[in-house]
Amino acid sequence: MDDIRHGENDDSNKQRHTTIDKMLRNREAELQKYADLQRKLHAAEKIEICRRIR
Repeated sequence: MDDIRHGENDDSNKQRHTTIDKMLRNREAELQKYADLQRKLHAAEKIEICRRIR
């Protein structure tokens, strides 16, 4: 009986770790998108400042 429970726990833990890994990868991808958008915004703000100076 303990072997069955242990096997279920292993499967549950593997599934949990897989889910967490996916969440972390998605989080990393979203953070990268956010960083790219920040760089683009910063560049656009610089361009706007240069246009105002001219």
